Formats: sequence, structure tokens, C-alpha cells
Amino acid sequence: LLLFHCAPPIIYCFRRPWVVNISDRKVKEFQESVNIDETLCKLREVILTGWPQKRSDLALELQEYWNYRDMFIICDGLLLKGDRLLTPKSLRPEMLERIHESYLGIEKCIDRARESLFWPGISKHIQERVSTCAVCNRHKNNQPKEPLISHKVPQRPWQALAADLFVIN
Repeated sequence: LLLFHCAPPIIYCFRRPWVVNISDRKVKEFQESVNIDETLCKLREVILTGWPQKRSDLALELQEYWNYRDMFIICDGLLLKGDRLLTPKSLRPEMLERIHESYLGIEKCIDRARESLFWPGISKHIQERVSTCAVCNRHKNNQPKEPLISHKVPQRPWQALAADLFVIN
């Protein structure tokens, strides 16, 4: 079933489109949280009735979603941006902890989040969370990068030889 409103089509799907495993309990939690979150309720209404012609005509709290307006779908009572769940504010702290629980560092956590979740500013929130983590800060690579020291290019084969020496134990 495909309904056309203003610009983008609104897709109502009866099967969940995401590939990421999510339990029925968590789906229900997301659905309930979306219904409680005032901003997401307003966003759902805008998605259903159509986006205004100008960003300035949109409610202030919804303007951060403007750049993604063509990507939203409503599925099974959930809001999705493509195949990523739009996370209500009440669930964001828990989702940040789940993203970060394996202590992979900023880039890997952002990659992990991009597989299944979305909210405006998610990358910034992940960076803040990881950069304030005591475990990550204690174990992050503190070795400064050595500058590359180039040598003259030899004029004939075997003119210059080099070896890296080290001791184990």
C-alpha cells in the first residue's frame, strides 16, 4: 500500500524492513516511546500530512529533521529513516550505552549505530560518550605517530639494505 502526499510517498509496510535483529519486546518499547515523545508525534503528523514548502514554516523542534524529510517511512507504528529506527529521546541514553558497550572507539561505534539507529546529532552524541569514557581513554593508543623518514633511492639493486631489529622477552 503506497499513499502519496505532498512530495515524498508515505510507505505503510506490514513487514519490518530492517535487517538488524530486534526483539518483539524492544519493538513494543520503541512503539510506546514514539507515541509518548511529543517531537516524534509531531514528526509523524508532518510525515502523514505532508511537509511544508519551506523549512521556516516547520515547527522549530522539527527543523532538525528537514534535511531527511524524503527518507522517512512509517512502519508498524515505528518511524524509520530508510532502514534505521528513529530513536525517541527517552531511549537515546540506553541506545548510546548499547552502542558503546563493546568499547570499540568512536569510528566503530558510529559505524555500529549507522547500521540500525538514527536521531539528529547521533554522531556527536557518540563522540561525546566515547571521549568521556574512562575505559576508552585509559586504553586508547597513546603512541604518537612517527614521521616517515625517507632515504635516497638507490641507483642499483642491493646497494642499500635495511633491517628492523627487536628483542622479545
